[in-house]
Amino acid sequence: MARPSWVYLTSGSFPNRPKIIALLMPDMDFLLFLISSVEAFTIEHVLCLSKEQIVFQVVLTQALPYKRTIINHHGLIMKSTPMHKRIKRHIIGPDHDFFIATSPSLNQVCHEELLSYSLPVKDSEPVPGGVSFKGRLSDCFCANLFLRTANRILMRIDEFKATNFTGLEEKTARIPWELYLQENSRVRVIVSAQKSRLYHKDAIAQRVLSAIHTRVPVSTESLLDQMVFVRGFEDRFTLSLDSSGDLLYKRGVKQHGGKAPLRETLAAAALRLAGYAPEKPLLDPMCGSGTFSLEAAMMAKGIPAGWFRRFAFMDWPAFKNESWEYLKKQEEKRFRVFDHPLIFASDQDENACKTLEKTIADKHLSDVARVDCMDFFALDPSRISHEPGLVALNPPYGLRLKNPNENKLFCEKILRQLLRDYQNWSFILVLPEKNALKILPPGVIHRVLPVFHGGLSVFLIIGKI
Repeated sequence: MARPSWVYLTSGSFPNRPKIIALLMPDMDFLLFLISSVEAFTIEHVLCLSKEQIVFQVVLTQALPYKRTIINHHGLIMKSTPMHKRIKRHIIGPDHDFFIATSPSLNQVCHEELLSYSLPVKDSEPVPGGVSFKGRLSDCFCANLFLRTANRILMRIDEFKATNFTGLEEKTARIPWELYLQENSRVRVIVSAQKSRLYHKDAIAQRVLSAIHTRVPVSTESLLDQMVFVRGFEDRFTLSLDSSGDLLYKRGVKQHGGKAPLRETLAAAALRLAGYAPEKPLLDPMCGSGTFSLEAAMMAKGIPAGWFRRFAFMDWPAFKNESWEYLKKQEEKRFRVFDHPLIFASDQDENACKTLEKTIADKHLSDVARVDCMDFFALDPSRISHEPGLVALNPPYGLRLKNPNENKLFCEKILRQLLRDYQNWSFILVLPEKNALKILPPGVIHRVLPVFHGGLSVFLIIGKI
């Protein structure tokens, strides 16, 4: 159960003996924190203990400034304001509509991943461009933290019809933006409009930003960066607030990318589709910046995709950092530790190997992943593992090869190597040449997905030798 963001002090039978009520069952760490940090009272004894609340008899050591007082997780005394109540009633409490934006052809994979985490979401389904679901704000926060195949998550704010700028401004200004945005946030408005009488994107963005400013002050210099997405179609406008910030493939793990590095969301989708099992070996023999290895290492250890990064929702008025830290603390208890590495990354580029090795060490992944500098075509997988596993290959091609005509020959050379040395191994290939697959025997390929990578249209190929 989540740690409470605050506790309420209410007067009891005697003015100097109020009760302190935690609305959610706190853990022992939180109780110890209260005892050690809050100077306004001392806890005398427990009056009531249940799943919903825990009530203490306390003795005041100093006067409280308000009859109904909030003590937050930092031990600071605050007044319960009408704004707190509005945020709880309209933002934290009810369900909202959310949209998970994904890469083309990955919406079904993302939907399956969302369901795998058993979050209490409702009405989830793959839709063009992503996945839609209903849920509480906490579900949105968890989806950002856990989902490996999502690009960003939008919170639907409102939908209305507007055929002129006056109507657009008036209806946008009716939205209680002060419940969604901190004062002096730097708000960017991203607009798309089709088949609508209002079609000029810059003009729409200017009107929407002006309307937001009537409800909450905004700034062009603030570090609190927020994005509002406006989608117009046939004169109906949907306004959404981005909860993610940077695209979710930016894990906060890599310090430097390689040449045309594979996006983490694509690597995660490939690993899921290939049935990656952490207890079996994974080879990443053209690792480059190590996307496959790093994604697999985080999956194997149970580290959520967003563990090392920040999100835009962390600057929302409804966000409570203490609840977030408690969630992460509970997740950290489930991290796995390995006795020996089962993920083997290699590349002929010595600098790429050194960079990846440092990243693995910095993120405490060395127990599960290892890096060696060697050429794929000189690699003997039987010397690394006696049992077959999964080999993931994102070879150089297209803009990374001096002659684009080399693509087909290079792909065929890779496939011959797999057929010769990787019998009974599953494989992931990211290749630009679908025709090169004719070299493989029937039944080897299980799935082919067209995807975009590095500005090129390529194929994500999954199978078993």
